[in-house]
Amino acid sequence: MIAYLSDEVTIEDEDTPLAGGDEFENSKTYEDDKISVKVSYNDDADIPENAELVVKEITEESDPEHYNARKQEYLELMGESDDADTVDEASEEVADESAEELQQEEEDQIFLLHDISFQVDGEEIEPKTEVKVEIVYKDEKMQDVDSDSLQIVHFKDDDTKEMVEPEKVEKKDQNVETHFKTNSFSEYVTTFAADGSRKVSLKTVPGINVPGLKMTLFDYSSDVNQWSPLHFFSNYGKDNGVDTFSNQQADSNSYAVATSRLTEDKFSVSWNDNNTPKNAIGLFDNSNRNGKTITQVPEGGGSLFQYDSTTKTYYYDSLLNAASWNGNSFTLYDKPVKIDSREDDIKPGSAYYNDFKGLFLPFNNLNTINRKGNLSTKSNNQTKENYYLIKNTGENSEKINYYFGMNMEFKFLNPKDGKMDSNPMKFEFTGDDDVYVFVDDVLILDLGGTHGPRTGTIDFSTGKITHSVTNNPDIATTLRDAFKKAGYSDRELNDIFIQKDGAWIFKNYSEHTLKFFYLERGGSASNCRMKFNLPTIPENSLQIAKELTTNSDGTITQYLKDNLVYRFKVLKENTADTSYFETDVTYKIYPRDVATGQADFTKIPTSATLEEDGFISLRADQVAVFEKVMEKGQGNFYIQEWLPDTSSGAYGQVNWETGGSGGVVRTEQGEGEYNDQKFTTYKTNSLANDETHIVRFQNVLNVQKLSLVQIEKKMANGITNIEDDFTVLVQMKDQATNQWTNLPVGTEYKKSGDDETYKIDRSSTVTLKAGQIITFESKFVGGTELKVTEQSIDNKFNENPDYQYQIDNGNLVAGSEAMITVPKTEDENHSLKFVITNKYEAKVPNKIQIKKVDNNTQKPSPLQGAKFKLYEEVKSGGQPIPGLPNVKVIEVKNGEHAIETELTDKDGITELGYSLDPAKVYYLIESKTPDGYLVPQYGYKLFYNANGNLCIATVGDDGKFGEGVPAVYTNDLLTATVTIQNTPGQALPNTGGAGTKLFTFSGAAVIAASGLMYGYKKKKDKRNGKGGLRK
Repeated sequence: MIAYLSDEVTIEDEDTPLAGGDEFENSKTYEDDKISVKVSYNDDADIPENAELVVKEITEESDPEHYNARKQEYLELMGESDDADTVDEASEEVADESAEELQQEEEDQIFLLHDISFQVDGEEIEPKTEVKVEIVYKDEKMQDVDSDSLQIVHFKDDDTKEMVEPEKVEKKDQNVETHFKTNSFSEYVTTFAADGSRKVSLKTVPGINVPGLKMTLFDYSSDVNQWSPLHFFSNYGKDNGVDTFSNQQADSNSYAVATSRLTEDKFSVSWNDNNTPKNAIGLFDNSNRNGKTITQVPEGGGSLFQYDSTTKTYYYDSLLNAASWNGNSFTLYDKPVKIDSREDDIKPGSAYYNDFKGLFLPFNNLNTINRKGNLSTKSNNQTKENYYLIKNTGENSEKINYYFGMNMEFKFLNPKDGKMDSNPMKFEFTGDDDVYVFVDDVLILDLGGTHGPRTGTIDFSTGKITHSVTNNPDIATTLRDAFKKAGYSDRELNDIFIQKDGAWIFKNYSEHTLKFFYLERGGSASNCRMKFNLPTIPENSLQIAKELTTNSDGTITQYLKDNLVYRFKVLKENTADTSYFETDVTYKIYPRDVATGQADFTKIPTSATLEEDGFISLRADQVAVFEKVMEKGQGNFYIQEWLPDTSSGAYGQVNWETGGSGGVVRTEQGEGEYNDQKFTTYKTNSLANDETHIVRFQNVLNVQKLSLVQIEKKMANGITNIEDDFTVLVQMKDQATNQWTNLPVGTEYKKSGDDETYKIDRSSTVTLKAGQIITFESKFVGGTELKVTEQSIDNKFNENPDYQYQIDNGNLVAGSEAMITVPKTEDENHSLKFVITNKYEAKVPNKIQIKKVDNNTQKPSPLQGAKFKLYEEVKSGGQPIPGLPNVKVIEVKNGEHAIETELTDKDGITELGYSLDPAKVYYLIESKTPDGYLVPQYGYKLFYNANGNLCIATVGDDGKFGEGVPAVYTNDLLTATVTIQNTPGQALPNTGGAGTKLFTFSGAAVIAASGLMYGYKKKKDKRNGKGGLRK
């Protein structure tokens, strides 16, 4: 039966610590009448506060196609699909099982499918660290389920599947509660056995594929003995004088050994010095023969392997995980499997304990066995082992398939010194029966024969071959020895091997092929443990790897890795610009594995398509992989790198290497042009079209030719004594997308006057005070486009600062929308500085009053009868101000009427009646002077200074306006009083004479003779939400 959930939902956000001292700080919850989901996380998960937890159920009614597809994928993963059962020929019971029984099995399950995600504005986001998920299933059908039968499978966005291991499963009344942890979200399948039909709760673990690995499985019957030179036995260790233990003395003094060379149609084995080698290739080829069934495994090994990312090791171990072939891939289980017929042998101390403590039985499907009631779970208190136990004795028991084989093949790259990072590169196998390993068709490891678990190891960092067979003098103990036994001459050996620390190992970055042949034919036990950290290579592929280094100890920063884009072309030999590929060819981009220099195929790639004119774009430590494109007969090719002229001078040299050989191509330069930009090009030699190619380009940066980038914060008029912090957004243009992007998180910078090192966070902003300079620790390459934008600031500052930039301490240049391109440099030690200058926001008054007083310095008296006209300074046109011919002004009007004040009253006061624009400069001209006083020769300058204050300035002895006297803001009035020396008489004072140069202040800001009064009131309707003026 299938359970459905309703669409009625409620959502609750919780940003408080969880009860009970849970290790997570925050949580978000989703709940409806069928399910509740709570996700708990710490701050480092980087979940925005406005993120919403979204849970969507997918049912057969809402989306039947997707629902049924996911259900089929789940059944295949668990080995319960129709196809998985019918292809399992090892079990006659399975082959005869009806489709009706399978249908009944599916109907006896509750199958739920949910899509769980965090979303911000409809866009899904993933947590950066592990989170805890708590789910309560509240469907009424939960009252009939067995909570122990719960199984959860996570279908990830990259199409991989992960069996979820719950930390808690508990049934309460009609609810089932489970907890687990994850680091990503997408779709989850949850199943329960509704009537107890599932005898054992089988738990699976995820397997992965090995890039480039080809595998074939063989299911044999006893009929194979009619033609096979290697016999299949029904009794363990039987010795019929033909073969028992390869390379180890048996009672019959016979042992089997493979010939040292492998050909396409011949894999020969012999049993002693008197036997003629016989060809056993028929056991492993695609020929149709009696007693042999062939299964082609999907590329990568059908998810048989697991991966240790710490040591970069692929492995499968039957002592840890049982494995069943389900018709499409392997299903891995969380425990090993054993058989009850050998229960005495799986007890510690038994002579055969190691033989039976974890069996490899690919053609015995545990899910099928479980449905039939022949599977149980067991624990051994002494060894603390947990395992599955197959009933293979008594009535209706299982028949165990011990007749099978496997071959696999893959190309691999030998890293520098035969090491993956600091770990020796090895291939290891432990198991039974026959195992033969060839490298480049040379026999390296021979564990042939029907026997118990035997171990063999190939260490590529030392060239040594070791195994548990020690008494056969014909066995090679080193790689070079194996090749020599295969007939290679000394000259040929020197082309293949190099000497390192006294040992002969493969040449660095050389490419090789490993072939593995494995048989189980002893008829009683089967063990398999494979472990290798060889970097595999996809077949018929081309890889272009980009590596960035420096000419000194300089660090390759995240900016250099993540932002710089390098372009390549793959061109046909003897052509200047003919692409080797057809148009619209797609390729994959992987991160570069540092140890091997090739793609790290354990990571999830991104897909790309050849750009216009055949360009391939890569960033540092990326690898472009073209799969299955190298075919013999297409002709040779070369690869060309294109560096913009603006940045090419920063590189000391460009190196390339492939297959262990290469050269400096700095001298192989050319010129090119693309999108009106000039490039310098570098190319490899002609490369033969082999089956695979890994071409590594290494660009060496000259760190002395990178540009230092700084940001300086200033206030107009040199003001520095303020404590305000200014926030500046710093961005760069992505060279691939041509979009503005944030600086890489973690980019380091320092502030002047502060020894601390700061780091850019996700906001890509820096904070600094007026007078401070920020210096980025990471230098920038020529051609990088940068942009700085001051963020919203306190309303006492203007919102549109002045942006300028300075190159190499040169003149300040006005910036273009705060953007600048780091200039091309051929010299060393260049610098680029952004200068951002702010002014205080203008204190715009509600009204302006002017007060006229006499020049009595002790007690100035108000003057009645003065009148003023208002003028605005202009760049061009206009009329000169009296006495200052270089200052051009126009009359300010209100409609058609000029702005002119009324006569000052008995208190010497008049109102201007006009609001001044803070961005402009004005002049007051005294149009009527009180009787008995001289008419001033100049006007009075009105303007807002850098502090935002309205000021009035007069002309000094030098014939220029001074810095000005700030107006006095009192309550809702702004008052400034200016004193002018007046002398009786009719003659006007000379320019700069005594009539204009004596000015003093009295009181807070009172100057006798004439003045200004300004009413001040904040205009809230002009302010934004933070109190600043609207633009």
